[in-house]
Amino acid sequence: LKGSVIGFALAPDGKTVALSDLSGPVVLYDPKTGRAVKKLGLETALASLAFAPDGKTVASASLGGRVRVWDVRADKEVSNTEFPIPG
Repeated sequence: LKGSVIGFALAPDGKTVALSDLSGPVVLYDPKTGRAVKKLGLETALASLAFAPDGKTVASASLGGRVRVWDVRADKEVSNTEFPIPG
């Protein structure tokens, strides 16, 4: 990560931590070693992250209203939806 962490999610099994900042992708870490194990997508300005209860997917929500769901094992985006932000 290049900036301050603004998104954090811990997988239900405690074996993976997802972090994001304002400048880059979702980065998955091994909490025991502190090492990055993979990056998901090129999303910028993420506001929040959440793992599914089974830990197989992680959702990212951008400040612009886009929600993406990633298959953690396959490194694949499985859903991409933009929600209008009330103005």
